[in-house]
Amino acid sequence: MFTENYRKIQVRLTDGTEIIGDINIGEYKRVTDMFAQATGFIVLSNIQDRPPKIINKNSIMWAEPLK
Repeated sequence: MFTENYRKIQVRLTDGTEIIGDINIGEYKRVTDMFAQATGFIVLSNIQDRPPKIINKNSIMWAEPLK
């Protein structure tokens, strides 16, 4: 079953781009738990003035949950 559990995060990519958006962490309790288990790609939505973005997990330098 699909679980919606969105959290706002800021990520920095290897090319220096910083993006703030929402990520669905699903059944995980924390963003870090989702990143530890996820393989391949993540989807960021609700990015200001942009459509949802699919990001290769290997291109993320850091990710920070926001309040």
